[in-house]
Amino acid sequence: MPGGLLSDRYGAKSVVVAGLLISSISHILSPVSAWSSSYLMIAIQFFRGIGQGLLPPAHFVIASNWYPSNERGFLNSFAICGLAVGAVVSGFSTGAIITTPGLGGWPSVYYIYGGLGLVLCLFIQLFLHENPRVHPNISEGEREYILQHIGKDLTKKRPPIPWKSIFTSGPVYAMMFATFGQLWASTQLLSVHPIFLSTILHFPIRANGFLTSFPFIFQAIVTFTASFVSKWLNARNYVSVDKVRKGCNLVGCLGYSLGILGVYFAGCDRILSNVFIVIAMSLIGFPFAGCMIVSCDMAPNFAGTLLGISCTFGSIASFLFPILVGIMTKNQTLEEWNQIFFISIALLIASGIIFCMFGSAEVQPWNSPPTDETDKKSPQESKEKNQIGEIMKSIEISNNL
Repeated sequence: MPGGLLSDRYGAKSVVVAGLLISSISHILSPVSAWSSSYLMIAIQFFRGIGQGLLPPAHFVIASNWYPSNERGFLNSFAICGLAVGAVVSGFSTGAIITTPGLGGWPSVYYIYGGLGLVLCLFIQLFLHENPRVHPNISEGEREYILQHIGKDLTKKRPPIPWKSIFTSGPVYAMMFATFGQLWASTQLLSVHPIFLSTILHFPIRANGFLTSFPFIFQAIVTFTASFVSKWLNARNYVSVDKVRKGCNLVGCLGYSLGILGVYFAGCDRILSNVFIVIAMSLIGFPFAGCMIVSCDMAPNFAGTLLGISCTFGSIASFLFPILVGIMTKNQTLEEWNQIFFISIALLIASGIIFCMFGSAEVQPWNSPPTDETDKKSPQESKEKNQIGEIMKSIEISNNL
């Protein structure tokens, strides 16, 4: 959550650089800390978590500053494809790095990835700009187009964060629970499924890395396809942004659940089990065009704060799921793993339904809280301004759709 607060208040570029720098240095120090002390290792991982936790909210603040509202869903989903691409590259390369003679085994993975993070940190510092107003190289026409279509005024002082309105908003809680489900599914593949591949299906390290990263290829394709179809539907007024976000999220949750159900029926069949896990993890790419980007739709002025809140809540899944697996699979039997699968199915279906019922992609009233100047106006002036605002909002939504 601090990543969203800092990004909304002080700007997202510095937060991105700081988060990536902390995460990269923590990667490089991980092998040394593991050799030295378990407590030091825990501390290093704590700081790595802080660094990585700063990045998603900061990304969405930059997105809300740069992406026109009528292209925001497509561009956000396209950017998020980078998560899947990164997982594919790291999954394929990690096993190869560990097993290649002369590279030093597992510590070299941390050194290489940490070093690449430092290079990326320098690249971002040099070429990323906070918003179109401060970019030195874009044309005036492009600058004006973006500023007119991002849905917020970058020239005005940033409004105070409406905490009470946020934490009494039903759509915010629906987004939080949907994000929890999404991160639960992601943890299934990144942290939990490799254990299943090793202990139940008995795949070696190199094959395990390949099979863990392989589904992300299809997830990237599905995410891009979902974002493209969403933009096409909106552009032709076939369906509203709200229904697109809910539909994408529900398709992903149901698709994931059906895929995991297939893993249950596949049992110890290696081929069939991996086919179904690919289906599950591919279709979970749909929510990247749903609940994962809805904060930019709900409140462009507070996109980072909202995503920080939802990711903070959702991150509970990232450490709760592996703990649950450790408790429930002490004997590493297929029957124990089947219980894990059913818990995941129930959780994802529930998150998809709740987001459909209570979520929203409409701009929330508290996105533009009243300022001191508007508070001083007479009730009649405020009423007239609100009526004009509603008319302009309707026109803007119609144009965006």
